[in-house]
Amino acid sequence: MRVKRFFCVLFLLVAFGGFSFEIAEMEFKNQEIKDILLILGQKANISIIPDDTVTGVASFYFSKMDIDLALELFLAANNLFMKKENNVYYVSRIKIDYDSDKDLVSIRAEDVYIRTLIDFVSRNATKTILYDALPNEKISIHINDITVKRVLEIVVDRYSSRYNLKAENDYFYIKLIPDSNSPSGGGKPALVTDIVQGQNGLFSIESKRIRLRDAIRTLFSMSEFEYMFLTSQDPNLEDLYFKDRTFEQMLYILMEASRCESLNVDGLYYITDLSNKSIETKYYTSVKILLTNLNVRELPNLMPSGMLSQKNYKIDQNSNSIILFGSIDEVAALQKIILDLDVCDEDLQYRRIDLNFIPVKQIKSYLQKEFSYIEPIIIENTNSFVFKASEESYKALSLYISVIDRSQPGVPITLKYIKSEDLVKQLPPSVQKEDVIVTKDPSIIFFTGSEAKLRAFQKDLEIIDRPVPQIRYDVLILQYDDTKKSNWGMSFDFEPLTEKVAENGYSFTGGLGNKGNMFDFNFDVVSILGHSFASSLQANIDDSSASVVADTTLNSLSGEKVSFNNTQTARYRDLEKDPDTGVTSRTGITREIKTGLMIDIEGWVSGNDMITMKISTNVSKQGAASGDNLPPTFERKVTTSVRTASGRPIIVSGLKQASYSSDSSKIPFLGDIPIIGIPFSRMSKDIYITEMVIYIVPHVEYPEYVEYDNEFKIEQIYRSLVK
Repeated sequence: MRVKRFFCVLFLLVAFGGFSFEIAEMEFKNQEIKDILLILGQKANISIIPDDTVTGVASFYFSKMDIDLALELFLAANNLFMKKENNVYYVSRIKIDYDSDKDLVSIRAEDVYIRTLIDFVSRNATKTILYDALPNEKISIHINDITVKRVLEIVVDRYSSRYNLKAENDYFYIKLIPDSNSPSGGGKPALVTDIVQGQNGLFSIESKRIRLRDAIRTLFSMSEFEYMFLTSQDPNLEDLYFKDRTFEQMLYILMEASRCESLNVDGLYYITDLSNKSIETKYYTSVKILLTNLNVRELPNLMPSGMLSQKNYKIDQNSNSIILFGSIDEVAALQKIILDLDVCDEDLQYRRIDLNFIPVKQIKSYLQKEFSYIEPIIIENTNSFVFKASEESYKALSLYISVIDRSQPGVPITLKYIKSEDLVKQLPPSVQKEDVIVTKDPSIIFFTGSEAKLRAFQKDLEIIDRPVPQIRYDVLILQYDDTKKSNWGMSFDFEPLTEKVAENGYSFTGGLGNKGNMFDFNFDVVSILGHSFASSLQANIDDSSASVVADTTLNSLSGEKVSFNNTQTARYRDLEKDPDTGVTSRTGITREIKTGLMIDIEGWVSGNDMITMKISTNVSKQGAASGDNLPPTFERKVTTSVRTASGRPIIVSGLKQASYSSDSSKIPFLGDIPIIGIPFSRMSKDIYITEMVIYIVPHVEYPEYVEYDNEFKIEQIYRSLVK
C-alpha cells in the first residue's frame, strides 16, 4: 500500500513539473549580480551558472517565494535572461533562438559588447564569422526571425563607413576599411598617439584611433614609470578625448577602454587581462580599519555603488572595525574612501531621552524607518536611553517620542476559565502582545488597543475562553489466580462413601451476592460489561479464583496525567564489609524497594467526545533476599495508546506473574529406606499464576456546562436514556 502511495505522489510531482524549491526572505543592497545568483543557488540547492555577460551590481528584495518565480522577477528587473536545462539554470544578457530549418535567428540582448554578441551568434547558429578589431562599445538589440547576414548588417550599420561585411558560402567577414590618411597608403590604419603632458604635470589625449600598446608606451615614457605589458590584447582605442588628467586617471581610462587592468606592485605596473588573476592573487593583502566616528554597520550603505562586495570585506561589530581583502590597489582605494568617510562631525553628540510609559527595552520596535539609523544605548536601572545624533535629529526624535510615549487607558477583561499567562503565550490573530497587560490576578488582564481591536478580541475570547473538558475514569482492577498442584506418593486419608442423587439428575444454581454483590461495586459491571461477565466474575470471586484489587474513580482535566498506585515500600540499610577484619556491619544509607501496581493515564478530549489515552501499567513483586544482597524484583509493564468514545470500556491485560513452591512429607523410618521408602513418601509442587486485568471506562464531563447550560443538561439525559 505504501509503495502505491509513493508512486501516486511521484506521478503527481512529475505531472506538475517536478519538485518546487522555495527560498526564504532575503534582501540585497548594492551587491554583485553574480554573488546574488550564487546565494540563490545555495539557498535553493540548485545550480545557477551566469556567463561572462552577467556583470554589475543590483539591489533587490526577495520575499518568501518559489525559486523559479524569484529568478524570473530578479532577472527581468536587471535585463537578464534565463534558460533551464537538466535542472541547471543558465543566466546571460543575451538570448538567442536559432531555427535550423529556416536558417533564421531571433535575438534579445541588453547592453552587451559588439564582439560578444557576434561570438554568441556564431556559436548558436554554427556559422563562421571573422572580424577585425571592433569598436569597444555596448549595444542592445531585439530582432525576430531574420538571417544571420541581416543580423551582421544591423550590427555594423552604425559603422558602415569603417567596416564592410563580406558574405561567402561558408563564412562571414567583417573587414575594417583602411584609413585613406595612412602615410603608407596601404591597408593598415594609422595610429595616432596624441598624448601630451602639460606644464602642470597633467595628461591630455585627443585621438581618433590608437592602439593600446602605443598609448601605454607613450604614457609611461612621459611619466618615467616602469611597466610590464602582460596582456595578449592590443585593441584599437577609438575616439578618445580627455583633458588635464593625472597619470592614474589616464591609466584608468585606457584600462577601461581596453577591458584590461593595471596592478601597481612596489612602483612597478603590470598591465593584465581582467580575467588574469595570477599576479593579483600573488600580491593579495588585507587590512583592518578601526572606525572612531562611524558605526561599522552603516559603512556599506555609505560606500559608492559597487565598491564593496561580500567577498572583499568583513565587519567586526565588537571592535567597530572593518577588514578589507583584495589586491594592494583595491584595498588601498577602499581604505582611502573609508578614512575619508570616518571623520568627526562636531554636531554629532550623545543625547539622552527619558521615557515615561514605553518600556525602554521595546524602544527599538517603536522607531520608524526615518529613525532606523539610531542605535539606542539603554541605561541600566532606568527607563532611559542615549544615542549619538545631531541637534536636528535629536529634536525630531524627541518630538516623535512625545507623541507616542503616552499613557494608554486599559480595558479590564475578566477571564472565565483560562489563565492570563496561557492566553499571552498563544494570542489570537486579532491582537498583539503589546496590546495585553498581565496582572497579578491570573483571571484579569488589561487591553490597551483600539476599540475595533477590542471588539475583535472579545469575539475571539468567546471561542478561546472555554473550560477544559474533564475526564472521569472508572477503574476496576481484578486479579485472577490459577494454581496448579502436582502430587507424587500415596495418600492415607480415607472417608466413607455416601450416595446422593437428585431426583431430577444434576442441578446448578447461582446468584450475584455470596461473597460480594456486583451491585455494590462503584464500577457498573453489569451495565458496562454485561450480565454474563458479571455472573462469571461473581463465580470466580466465590471460589477465590478472582479478587478485586481496586474499584475506584479518577478525575483529571483533558491533557493532564492521572496516576493510581497500590504499592508497598520496603526499606533496607546497606551493608559494608570491613576489609581488615571481614566483619559485616550496617551503614547509614537506606534504600527503598517499591513494589505493587502502578497505573498512569494521560488522556485528552478531541471532537465528538472522543478520548485518546496513553495508558502505562507496571506490576512488580519482590523476591526473596539472598545473603547480604538486596532482594530482587520482578516487573511486568504494558504501555498502550488507544482512542475510544466517552463511556466505552478499555481492557488492559497480559500482566501475568508466576511463582513456585514445593513441599515433601514421609512416614518416619519407612520413608528413609532407599527405593522401598518411596511408597511411604509424598512430594507436592505448586505453581501460582496470577494475572492483573484492568478495566477502564473514561467519561467526558463538563461540570461548568452541567450547572449553567440547560441545553447541555438535556443532551446528557438524552445520551443516558437513548444510547
